[in-house]
Amino acid sequence: MDNSTGNDVDWRVLCEQASKEEDPERLIELVQRLNEALEERQRRRIEKQFYNARDVVPGLCGERAVAGF
Repeated sequence: MDNSTGNDVDWRVLCEQASKEEDPERLIELVQRLNEALEERQRRRIEKQFYNARDVVPGLCGERAVAGF
């Protein structure tokens, strides 16, 4: 489930529901929720990459650079 917490909505479930939805109003709601879920997933991935890079590259993000880097 992509390391999501219990509060997160699995975007794949939303896709499945949207693909079968016949009510236009409900479809719009599902697509909006899908967009939110995918944006949150992207935000977490970018955040994770940022923090991983910060650990690898001393001096990034205002930290004092280690000699030799």
